[in-house]
Amino acid sequence: MYSYLNRAIIDVHFNDNDIGVSGAFGSTGIVTGVRIPFGPQTLSWRLDGQDGTPRNGDRIEVQNPLTLRREEISEKTRYLGLHIYPDFTAEIILGDDMPDRSSRGEQLLTTDGPRGSR
Repeated sequence: MYSYLNRAIIDVHFNDNDIGVSGAFGSTGIVTGVRIPFGPQTLSWRLDGQDGTPRNGDRIEVQNPLTLRREEISEKTRYLGLHIYPDFTAEIILGDDMPDRSSRGEQLLTTDGPRGSR
């Protein structure tokens, strides 16, 4: 999981499985043992941050549909990358290697994130 939000997120749930937390502009390690069915997916998280940060504790539901289709999976597919964006949308990226940041995420980090100007 990669989060491109400028604050921590906690209680991240993917299809009712708690898959952890992420710091601002962060990622988690490997999550294993989670069964992911084909079809529509659900994703939610809670906003975290320093005391007084607006919306701390608010539960966010992903704002775009997430779907996993059998035809998207090749024989080489071994990893699923879950990318969470500041507009509360997300993207699933499948691959045969450990997932990297998405191109959309790289662009956000360049302009808004730790490597960009603030």
